[in-house]
Amino acid sequence: MLRHIILSAQRILCSSVLGCLLLVAFCLLLVAFSLLFVAFWWLVAGCCFLLLASHLGGFEL
Repeated sequence: MLRHIILSAQRILCSSVLGCLLLVAFCLLLVAFSLLFVAFWWLVAGCCFLLLASHLGGFEL
């Protein structure tokens, strides 16, 4: 059922070149935001690790 809805929406959108370009742009934005989200949490985890290691006396910041 969901696949049928996606295929019909894709058929409607890709009937015009502009719709197809909008679909591609939306997918690229989705990928970019997910990569930024992952990078942000890696940065947070890295900062927490550095603070914990310096607190435990592993090294100085």
